[in-house]
Amino acid sequence: MAQVTSLWQTGTAGIVRAFVAKAAPTKTFFTADDHPFTYTDANWGSPDDFYLEVWLLATSGTVYARLYDETAAAEVASSEVSTASATYVRLVSSALTLVDAHVYRFQLGGDGSSGTVKGVPNLIAL
Repeated sequence: MAQVTSLWQTGTAGIVRAFVAKAAPTKTFFTADDHPFTYTDANWGSPDDFYLEVWLLATSGTVYARLYDETAAAEVASSEVSTASATYVRLVSSALTLVDAHVYRFQLGGDGSSGTVKGVPNLIAL
């Protein structure tokens, strides 16, 4: 059975967060909210895979979302999703590998673009 955890644990479902990525032509990411998620393997049983799920809307250009491993100081491999859609789209990453006791944060980004996140990003375990 799927288990879902909000990466913004103190956030409220349905909240829309807008952002502007003030950047040069290269992609730049920033932490969208200050609510880290510490992955504890024992709390999740034995899921086969994890996925990042988020609803995004690009008001200009292309916007990106990803999961960032603060403990390793690196993007979680295969977590980046993106859209240039002017309407909200549900994006789901490829399967992710999380490391026990590592701290993760959801990040947004763009290439000088602006966009909106609808609701709360989720970490899904299947």
